[in-house]
Amino acid sequence: MTDASPTPAPHSPSPTPTPTAGPTAGPGPNGKIKSAAQGAGNLWTDIGPVLSFVIVYNLVRRFPDTQELLSKGNAIYWATGVFMVAVIAAIGWTLAKGRRLPPMLMITGVVVLVFGTMTIVLHDPKFAYYKPTIQPLVRQRHPRQPRHRTEYLEDGVRTCLSAA
Repeated sequence: MTDASPTPAPHSPSPTPTPTAGPTAGPGPNGKIKSAAQGAGNLWTDIGPVLSFVIVYNLVRRFPDTQELLSKGNAIYWATGVFMVAVIAAIGWTLAKGRRLPPMLMITGVVVLVFGTMTIVLHDPKFAYYKPTIQPLVRQRHPRQPRHRTEYLEDGVRTCLSAA
């Protein structure tokens, strides 16, 4: 008996390589398939700064309301400072990875840095509350742009801050 296994013809095309990076997150803006890890990196760049604000704000709000540096009354200033650093880190991370800076990250960066600086320097928390108000106004000028992932989380932050 002879082996009946077929031998590939020398002119047959080689099979298309499949991505080995894991599950795919779908096509990116340039039509290429992004891995789930790449999509997760973008997600952390988007929600990381807002998440850091929420965590720091809620942690510092647990301190007693005294005249100390870490007190309930200073929670907005601590959270704003951490938010500013996190936005700068997200922009730096995006640029370091060689990715294009998303427009909403640029807008968020400018608004957070301007109003965050005003909040901390003038020691007036009302400037920190302007950021969630200004960003939807900027979005209205671009109605075709879909709602950004972080805005859902920012709505929750705005609700937490208004309840405090």
